[in-house]
Amino acid sequence: MTEALIEADDGTRLRTWTAGPANPQTLPLVMLHGGPGIRDYLAPVAGIVDDRCLGHRYDQRGTGGSSWTG
Repeated sequence: MTEALIEADDGTRLRTWTAGPANPQTLPLVMLHGGPGIRDYLAPVAGIVDDRCLGHRYDQRGTGGSSWTG
């Protein structure tokens, strides 16, 4: 799994996680937690599918490890 902060075009930094194989025969999966105010709780779900597809998760703006400003 790779954890990173990516910068949006307005300068906001969003915390992200990427795991799983990059397989051209499967579509990637993007998981977004509910909210506002509820940070990433989808790690267990990502663990179930990360051997099947490339999965991406991120904290919404102003939640968890993501900044609010930007």
